[in-house]
Amino acid sequence: LAHIAKDDGYSKHPEYNGQRLQPYKALKDMNPGKVFIALGVNDVGDTSSNVRSYYKALIESIRTVLPEAEIFIIPIYPMTTTKENSKRSNSAIDNLNTAILRLAMSMEVNYVDVTPKLKVDGALNKDYSSDDYVHFNDAGYAALVAALRDYVSFYNTQGVGGMGAATIVNVKNFVNARKGPGTKYGLVFTINKGETVNVTEYAGNNWYKAEYNNKTVYIYGDYLSLSKDGMYGKVVNVSSYANIRALPSENAKLDGRADKGQSLYVSKLYYSPEWYRVLVDGEPSYISRLYVSIEK
Repeated sequence: LAHIAKDDGYSKHPEYNGQRLQPYKALKDMNPGKVFIALGVNDVGDTSSNVRSYYKALIESIRTVLPEAEIFIIPIYPMTTTKENSKRSNSAIDNLNTAILRLAMSMEVNYVDVTPKLKVDGALNKDYSSDDYVHFNDAGYAALVAALRDYVSFYNTQGVGGMGAATIVNVKNFVNARKGPGTKYGLVFTINKGETVNVTEYAGNNWYKAEYNNKTVYIYGDYLSLSKDGMYGKVVNVSSYANIRALPSENAKLDGRADKGQSLYVSKLYYSPEWYRVLVDGEPSYISRLYVSIEK
């Protein structure tokens, strides 16, 4: 990461069209719609603040040349315990990954944490390593590909849309705004195509609660230009509530509780096989996947 700012031709830069280029310059020529950043352990000896600063600069440089591209960060992969030392260890990797996660949160970047699928007791599974250190063997690459396939399934899950401003779409002239979430409820008024409403809550079965002209109404989701970067999940498998934490860890600070049956907005900007990122009062927190059932 520290070498990213160096001029063209530096030996560590990737080669594109026969020339070694800084990443953002090569990406400008490639013009991709999606950019994945997956870096190894070479930065683990550096400080969290430096790594976060370098990552921020990299993301900003990519966004400068590819403002429409979607960016994904895959955290630093774990290592086996055999060659851990004072500078390079799984705890140091975890600390850096936490710093990178916080950066991803602040910059609205996708964070794809496939590492739980590669770990045993907090370290890289030795059966996945070709050198009992940091490099994968065939089984390790197979496990990584399987984890990435799980992520693609998560990414492609049909979301039920986000809250906030939404425009009336997919109608010829207007949409019916009703007193409740269904056609059996009476008409409040009609809202013209292209008008903006404030969606406040998912009401189930693709109906949304919204505010328009100081009135609370319900509108069918097919007629709203909803954000598709998330979905809703219901709290399950608990007697009364589930804990919500500041970071995806059982040891992280408690952010609050979600009651059994409560509906939570699940963000797709974070993937883990073990945790969901949820929005509580507009702020991101984390809840174990064991206690959330995604609403279809």
